[in-house]
Amino acid sequence: MTAAKSTWTEVMDQLEYYFSDINLMNDHFMRSAAKKDDGWLSLDTLMRFKRLNGLVDNSADALTAALEKSRSDWFEVNAANDKVRRRPTKPLPQVSDQLTASLDERTLFVTGFPPKTTADELIHWSKQFAGVLSVRPNRLKTSRLFDGTVSVIFTDKSMADKMRAQSGVAFNGHELAVETKLEHNFRQKALIPKHGNNGSKGTVGPTTNGHTDSEAKKGTNPIVVKLIGLKRSVSVDRIKKCLSLYGRVVYVGRHPTGYCLAHFADRSDGLRLLADSIGPTAEDAKGVTGHKVCIAKNEVTAQLLTEEEEKQFWSVMVEKTVRHNRLRKQANEHKKRKRSVSHTVVDSAKRLAQS
Repeated sequence: MTAAKSTWTEVMDQLEYYFSDINLMNDHFMRSAAKKDDGWLSLDTLMRFKRLNGLVDNSADALTAALEKSRSDWFEVNAANDKVRRRPTKPLPQVSDQLTASLDERTLFVTGFPPKTTADELIHWSKQFAGVLSVRPNRLKTSRLFDGTVSVIFTDKSMADKMRAQSGVAFNGHELAVETKLEHNFRQKALIPKHGNNGSKGTVGPTTNGHTDSEAKKGTNPIVVKLIGLKRSVSVDRIKKCLSLYGRVVYVGRHPTGYCLAHFADRSDGLRLLADSIGPTAEDAKGVTGHKVCIAKNEVTAQLLTEEEEKQFWSVMVEKTVRHNRLRKQANEHKKRKRSVSHTVVDSAKRLAQS
């Protein structure tokens, strides 16, 4: 394959990704643009997209040449070859609990890439696996630096399961860890409250009788309840809304094995869930007796965690908090270096002006 043909293929792949269902579910700019000017995007707008601009070497003529011979099921080009839009025959994707659950099942998180790995290198690496729809690098919120983890979305669950079952997945000699989205969320995000029980930022210390020392000093006694029987299509936000009728719910998330965990700030609120009904005032939740509650038309069994499960919960909580603090420290150091460079440039300009 020639370099020119290779570049043309990459440009087409990138444009198809911009107009794909996967991207439009999360890309607010593209969704907004699709509702204006009959969905047409000008070449000037497309040239502002960093990756596409790099593929055509900042040349609008190169992009125009690529569009002249484009054939795609996802987008179309106007007669003047200066505008592109998603094909009208493909309506915008409607985000729903069912679609979200489907995406979760075919999404894998891969961790262990060097921080300086480029987007081109990630895409090239992903081509060894069949059925890859999207490869998205995770970035730190403050510095926007790549954190070494990518999310990979497949066309269907069987393709994701096939990669998940592979051994020795690596990148340039670096061994990579592969996990499902549920496993990733359980380990990295879902278990960790962002604030202390009084609304202020809190720290996590050694656990005492199932709760942290910092929480014990505040006189609180949190509890974690296991919910069995909820369908994957029911969002955690909806579950949290139902359970909030009992009291303050710190977090609701799914365990990799399928059940849900609900972390209540106060033990008495969680115990009411085990013994009482949610109540007739809930919009989509109705309580039944015997440790059974109905959430979004799902009859759910509520149980306390076993001693081992509770230890695992708080262990993951501490691990995640330590990692979060380390990444935040790295981001702050990065910002300080940028400010230092900026001040140096300003000082140099002042000295130059005075000379």
